Amino acid sequence: MFVVTAWVLLSVMQSVHFYYYFDQTLWNSVRWSFRDWFVWFVIFSLIYHYVGKQLDITTFSLPLLMIMAIIAVVSGILQVLIIVSVDFIQGSASRPFWQDFAHFYSKRWFQYLFVFSVFWMGMTFFVARDRAANTEDEPTKVKLYDGKSAHWLTIADIDWIEAAGNYVCVHFGDKQLIVRSTIKDLHVTLGEQLFLRVNRSSIVNVHAITSSHRIERGKLELELVTGELVKVGSTYKSDVKATLGI
Repeated sequence: MFVVTAWVLLSVMQSVHFYYYFDQTLWNSVRWSFRDWFVWFVIFSLIYHYVGKQLDITTFSLPLLMIMAIIAVVSGILQVLIIVSVDFIQGSASRPFWQDFAHFYSKRWFQYLFVFSVFWMGMTFFVARDRAANTEDEPTKVKLYDGKSAHWLTIADIDWIEAAGNYVCVHFGDKQLIVRSTIKDLHVTLGEQLFLRVNRSSIVNVHAITSSHRIERGKLELELVTGELVKVGSTYKSDVKATLGI
């Protein structure tokens, strides 16, 4: 409902702008405005779905700024290509295709940058809200079976988990619990935001990590609050470094 309301309001405002400032007909002003903003909302819905939830857009960094700049340019070009294509399909274009594209983009590039910046701030708000809601919905305890008894462990107290054949060894404090399960299943159960896959047979609670160390041949090792050391596999090294900011 919020998205539809925003689309209508922005389209009406731009229609008034086209009608009075550019002296366009009311029909063209309304048609162009609703079409333009519809395309923008579709583009940013896709960005939110495929990019917003993958990147940590709530924390500013130089790599994120570069990614934002690339997305801003690409989304602006895509928006112009779509509306120019619609004009050609409808037969309402007044210039050759690429001349029409250059005309629109050259006149609106700053507007596109402004629109993208506003949308990105909105995406940041919604991503932060969704993450907060997901965190509130996550269980605080997990029930694990050791073959004889059921154990309820506080998820935040689990330091790390390592595979042991058809079982996994759950480390919490100075205790261990052998459970019949897989690393993959427990990773999903415990939460992929809280637990980080560091190698094929281990996941680690990000809050249990106290330091990281480079060891031989550029390999990485994590030290936990318990003093235990867990090696990072080469396949997972880039993800671990990105998550921990190292």
